[in-house]
Amino acid sequence: MQQMRRAVTREQIPELLAAGGYFAGIKGFPHFDSPICRITQKDKFEAIREVVERCQVFSEIVNKEGFIDAVCQRERLQSTGIGHGVAIAHGKFEGVGRVSVGLGICHEGICFDAVDNQPVHLLFVIASHPDRQNEYLKTLSWLMRFLKNATLRRALVCPCLSLIDPEGSCRAFVERLRSHHFSS
Repeated sequence: MQQMRRAVTREQIPELLAAGGYFAGIKGFPHFDSPICRITQKDKFEAIREVVERCQVFSEIVNKEGFIDAVCQRERLQSTGIGHGVAIAHGKFEGVGRVSVGLGICHEGICFDAVDNQPVHLLFVIASHPDRQNEYLKTLSWLMRFLKNATLRRALVCPCLSLIDPEGSCRAFVERLRSHHFSS
């Protein structure tokens, strides 16, 4: 018999966010070490800064300003807004020990100059060392595979939907982000 879960309303989301993480209060999701944060910035460069400063996966980067500058410089070359409300900003920086991915979720949307000219709601930021190209490419490939799933994208934007995720793909996705395990 399938266990019934209590639905989370849109009004409860700010309270859950204040409790320690984007998915805090939802059984099975990470709490204080969450690789996910809610962001409010509408400018893409400020949104990138907000993700790096708020997601705990970037806490090991000693020179966060240098990393943020590297990501923003890359973004100025060409937008990383790939469409369907998703952007995957990235930067290679000497001060990064391992490949890490953080996710900022913006319900209102960020003007990101995406290929489909739609606002971005899921802003991924990938941190990698210049010598970790293979690991970076595996991470990017893994992300792209998951992000093809429209149901997963919707569940990430609205945690209420993740409660009815039948395959647990949203939960698995968050766990992979949290554990830095991207290769399979």
